[in-house]
Amino acid sequence: GAYVSAIMSTLAIRHDVLPEVSRSWWWPWLAMLAGMVLTGVFAYLVGKPILRLRGNYLAMATLGVGIVMYTLFREGEDITGGSDGIAGIPRLSIGGHFQLWPMERYYFLVWAVAIVVIIVALNIVNSRVGRALRAIHGSEVAANVTGVDTARYKLQILVVSAMIASLPEGVYRVYAYDDRGLFIPEYYDDVTNPDDATPVPVEPGEDTPDINFRLALAGHPLVHIEPAVSSPLPGDVFTVTIAIDNVQDLGNFELEMTYYPGVVHVEDVVLGDFLGSTGREVTPLGPEIDNEAGLMRFGAFSIGEEPGPTGSGALAIVTLSAQAYGESPLHLQNVQLTNIEAEDIPARLRDGLVSVGDCIFGDFDCDCDVDIVDVMQVASRWGSEEGDPDYDPLYDLDHDGDIDIVDVALVAAAWGNTCDEETPAQALKVKGKARAAGGEGSAATLATGLRIEPTSTQAAVGETLTLQVMIDEAVDLGGFEFRLDYDPAVLRADDATLGPFLGSTGRTTSPLGPEMDNDAGILTFGGLSFGDQPGPDGSGLLAEITFTVVGGGQSAVEFLDAQTTDSDGTPQGAPATRGGYVEVGEGVAVYLPLILKAAS
Repeated sequence: GAYVSAIMSTLAIRHDVLPEVSRSWWWPWLAMLAGMVLTGVFAYLVGKPILRLRGNYLAMATLGVGIVMYTLFREGEDITGGSDGIAGIPRLSIGGHFQLWPMERYYFLVWAVAIVVIIVALNIVNSRVGRALRAIHGSEVAANVTGVDTARYKLQILVVSAMIASLPEGVYRVYAYDDRGLFIPEYYDDVTNPDDATPVPVEPGEDTPDINFRLALAGHPLVHIEPAVSSPLPGDVFTVTIAIDNVQDLGNFELEMTYYPGVVHVEDVVLGDFLGSTGREVTPLGPEIDNEAGLMRFGAFSIGEEPGPTGSGALAIVTLSAQAYGESPLHLQNVQLTNIEAEDIPARLRDGLVSVGDCIFGDFDCDCDVDIVDVMQVASRWGSEEGDPDYDPLYDLDHDGDIDIVDVALVAAAWGNTCDEETPAQALKVKGKARAAGGEGSAATLATGLRIEPTSTQAAVGETLTLQVMIDEAVDLGGFEFRLDYDPAVLRADDATLGPFLGSTGRTTSPLGPEMDNDAGILTFGGLSFGDQPGPDGSGLLAEITFTVVGGGQSAVEFLDAQTTDSDGTPQGAPATRGGYVEVGEGVAVYLPLILKAAS
């Protein structure tokens, strides 16, 4: 019923069918009555065969009809509007002068209809039909035996109920969703469930108090950002299109777009090809770009004898650069469209979104783990500020204009984090490591090595022992990390500390970890350095690892993987490694004589 009345009210106006009738004040009332009648006819046609069923079969049949109708209404977008519904339904009025708006007036109409429905229902209940229905409710079999035509009465009440239910509702709920289909709680006092949102009366084309979006008729042109969601990586330069759909005779336009300058910058804006597509002479206005305030203005006007373009196309192409991780809306505002006669064209707006970085926080090379390479990218720029040649906003994690110890600490805190799925960059990194292992790395990288000292040691259960991790042939060492594997039934890792070599040139050093998993027998440790001095060259003590012997036997202490970077954060590849070996002796056995006291 609601769909029938809405379709009759809007399609006749939209297609200008019988304008003297469809634009009359009584046309929406007639559409409502027509909706009720057609609903009754539909209920009769459906109920005639279905109401012959009983029990679970009746429930399944009625449920199936409901699902079929729901699917038809949802998929019939050309007629029903699909999930968006039907917009532009004219308001009810009496005599063309007294409109049932605002909602307080509509409230009284709803109550009047409700009272009428209650009176009709009471009369039905107290009538012969009502008595028959009460008998059917008590026992359909008994009512049938006493001569009550149960099928006829059930069909009658179904038709009446359907017609009453077809009356329009008194309040419509309007919810705001973003372009990914996610409910926007900010528009509804931060409620997270749409069912908890307070219904907001809305009026097409006008600002609505307490809610910051506007409704427009579905037939109005749509100005939107394409693609709706962009997902660049930090440092990427990419473009979005400001497009328009379903416009007629476009002559001029101007618009503004806001964004978060800490996440993206606008680099350039060029005119799209749509405005001049009919041959009119086009002159762009702007762009005006303010990357401190996050505002871009652009527009264009056209002159000529040709008509303005009709249809859909690109108004402008915007070039942006991703500055840092995060999300930024691309919000369209103050959009003005006019035709070639300088008459305003109402429009709907749809914003875009930029989500910079599909990687986890701190994973600057997007290889699905925050490792020493990522940490050193920040540490190597420590002390730089905006305007300095080595300053890069990508590594200014707190966006305060300089790369300081806070930024280093932020990425160091994320060290060791991984994501679940391998990215293309991660696959590329793995292939790069394979190439280096195959002999295509630099000579310095291949010469660098890590080794455990002493190579072999003996200990007894309960003793504490310290193994040293040495580095050989280092070149400008800036940071390192490694993972050691050991037998947790024999050894328990207690601690790991930095050796003096990493800071031997005066650079400030900081450990990463240790992370000790004594169930699996894996220890992860690393170190970073920052400062103006170069990294150390040569050989030296990189770290000391402390173990406690917890069981007898033997345990190898091997490198699972390792990598180093130079002082600029550039990866040096996987160094050569050599592990160690711990043998636990059985200890010294002491035998005491057994003395028995003889009985006296």
